[in-house]
Amino acid sequence: MQFVAYGKTLEEAFENAAMAFFDAQLEISKVECKIKRTIKVHSEDRISLLYDFLSELLYIQDTEGLVFSEFNVSISGNHLVCEMCGEHYDINKHGQKSPVKAITYHNMKIEEDNGYKITVVLDV
Repeated sequence: MQFVAYGKTLEEAFENAAMAFFDAQLEISKVECKIKRTIKVHSEDRISLLYDFLSELLYIQDTEGLVFSEFNVSISGNHLVCEMCGEHYDINKHGQKSPVKAITYHNMKIEEDNGYKITVVLDV
């Protein structure tokens, strides 16, 4: 499964990529802000930063059962901090679309031209 996320800034594009990641799996509009979480990611380059960021979201979802709908991303160089808000996943409330098994580097792109365009392929 592939998605494309856009943003006026790199941070906004990462936030929209996080929303697209969860929206591919469930009804993100039904996720309420009940639990706040902050994650920090450091990587070698922007593509790795995107990969590691989405992989961290998947890890938290898989290990803690948390899903998120609000994201505030800050990026400085190859460092990312994301404050996010969500709740525990409930199939009856949030539904289920296509569960994600893994994030892939296949066709992953960050393009800059009057804003940012992110392309991500998910293994479902």
